[in-house]
Amino acid sequence: MKKIIAVIGAFDSKQMEYQYLINKIHEYGCETFLIDLGVLKEPEVLKPDISASFVAETGGGNLQEFRKTRIGKQL
Repeated sequence: MKKIIAVIGAFDSKQMEYQYLINKIHEYGCETFLIDLGVLKEPEVLKPDISASFVAETGGGNLQEFRKTRIGKQL
């Protein structure tokens, strides 16, 4: 059975860095499960298993409202 490693991060602004990490994890024979926490915009390259929108909703928020009020810029 392959091991699965969760990669959690802001995929909106650090896609290259996370892609490097994901590639390294795959080189070691493990799978990845991606969880996006980015609030600025949708990731352009990475396709998360759990979206930032789902994370926000689970926490009682709304990602689109965060983006409209620019809360993401303040973080």
